[in-house]
Amino acid sequence: MPPTHGDLQARRTQLSDMANGYRTSATILAAIELGVFSALSDRPKTMPELAADLACSERGLRGLLDALVGLDLLVLDDGRYGLHGLADEFLRDGSPLYMGDILEHGVSLLKRWAHLADAVRTGKPIREAGKPKRTADELRAFILGMQNIAVKSAEQMVEFLDLGPVKRVLDVGGGPGTYLHAVLRAQPNATGSVLDLPDVIRIAREQTEKEGLTDRVSYIEGSMFDVDYGGPWDLVILSNIIHSWDESANAQLFARSSSSLAPGGFLLVKDFFLESNRTTPPDAALFTLNMLVGTEAGRSYSWQECEDWLTSAGLKLIRRGKVGISSGLLLAQKAK
Repeated sequence: MPPTHGDLQARRTQLSDMANGYRTSATILAAIELGVFSALSDRPKTMPELAADLACSERGLRGLLDALVGLDLLVLDDGRYGLHGLADEFLRDGSPLYMGDILEHGVSLLKRWAHLADAVRTGKPIREAGKPKRTADELRAFILGMQNIAVKSAEQMVEFLDLGPVKRVLDVGGGPGTYLHAVLRAQPNATGSVLDLPDVIRIAREQTEKEGLTDRVSYIEGSMFDVDYGGPWDLVILSNIIHSWDESANAQLFARSSSSLAPGGFLLVKDFFLESNRTTPPDAALFTLNMLVGTEAGRSYSWQECEDWLTSAGLKLIRRGKVGISSGLLLAQKAK
């Protein structure tokens, strides 16, 4: 039976929506870059007030604000724009569920994704001439953005683990220390260390102080490929690390982590795992492109690839798990 006009139109609409999804992304991220949500965090404002606060043209800003109203992120009431819906919940300054940092990181990502075709042609990440890999502001947005999205998944990670024997924890490439902090809250007698580069450790210290865990956290500054991991540790965490590196680098990270574990210690790996076909789930497949535009050799990896590295590092897989919307967990143990 030939397709009806309605069927054809539905499929045309589906493809159009997929191709034009960037419009919504660009609208939200422009508002983040300009500071719209922060400017409205204290009270609703008129468009001229916002134009003055944000140094924007009234023509341009009105179009942006009205589009955000259409997306149910702002509300327009008696000539004043205010936060609404998801923006009120997640983008109001001071919200315990704040996600503005990770969306600010998305601003720089969108600029790279706009040149995806170039990255596909060359196999190289997108870089602006004369610009460092990340500015200080971009680094801070990235690190705090990781915290925005890690808070809930860190709680789920703790539920996945058997923390009974865990007293000493190393968070490799730990960024703001969110996963370590979650373990320490669940294990009052445990201590741990965050291993990361000096500029990141400064941010981790701030976050550890906010968590009231300063006396239980130490720091190892340097490259995860060069610095001494110390130990022996009962638990080593590699959270959202492996997608930044190639296969040989990841095998090295697994080996270094295994060597630093106490007998019977655990290695926990969290990432966006692919099935063996490397095409599903779609989020993980798309994330490979995110690594293409941003890194020299990173990509998403399959469960099996990671399990092979675990075996090569002398570790035994204990179990798989899921956390958050699209992340997976692998837990492995060193022989006792």
